[in-house]
Amino acid sequence: PQDYLPDLYLAVGNGELTEMLATFEASANDVACGLRAEHMLLLRLSSAQCAKRFLILTGLAGSGKTKLAQAFARWITPPIEEGEESNPHCAMIPVGADWTGNEHILGYPNGLDNKSYFAKPALDLILHAHSHPDIPHFLILDEMNLSHVERYFADILSAIESDAKIPLHREAERRSEKQLIPTDIELPTNLFIIGTVNVDETTYMFSPKVLDRANVIEFRMDVVELEGFLDNPAKPDLSKLDGKGASFGKAFVNAAKSPVTVPPDVKVAYDAEM
Repeated sequence: PQDYLPDLYLAVGNGELTEMLATFEASANDVACGLRAEHMLLLRLSSAQCAKRFLILTGLAGSGKTKLAQAFARWITPPIEEGEESNPHCAMIPVGADWTGNEHILGYPNGLDNKSYFAKPALDLILHAHSHPDIPHFLILDEMNLSHVERYFADILSAIESDAKIPLHREAERRSEKQLIPTDIELPTNLFIIGTVNVDETTYMFSPKVLDRANVIEFRMDVVELEGFLDNPAKPDLSKLDGKGASFGKAFVNAAKSPVTVPPDVKVAYDAEM
């Protein structure tokens, strides 16, 4: 509920996340960046990820779901270093309409060579997150419901609920082009998953099993926001956000791992709501 969400947010971060939110809001709405995002939406975006590291953004096509997810990920993670082709802390993956298995997320062992493994960007991101536990990593699944989520994402959904390891292969050692692939893997606590969703005749609905493991934010546009865009229809430049909030990364990860106690001044309203 929006009336006491700010108080809960302050309780989780002990002020650090409140400062983070104010800084991100200023960066996102800066003229040079051109991203329009109102305060309560950004508050919900960041606090929803702290409460559950799996977030679903739904709403009309073109309402800014993917852009906002990319903006936050690029802002709070370190910028790309010289020699890197892409941000190793963030993977933007468009979901295909023909995904029926987890190989699109976790890759698969090479059936012709028991020493090699065909990795995918999502698996590379998970392994990188394990190696850098104080830095948040973001897996953004664009158009997440173009295929049945329960089919290609079953292992991840199970791991979110049970904290169990995900099996990858059975050999003593397999390697991808980049690194050694373990036989199984846990979901790191600094991995945040954001799925964007459109609801139309080309997509599938989510089952309760998926929704139970995620927070959901619905994007809605009002007349004022549409008028503001039509007055200045500029395309956002997300490069202006790269690494600007990286100093808040560790606090964000710690907040997502920390237990939350409801502040006394909002506990009555919270208990009644629950």
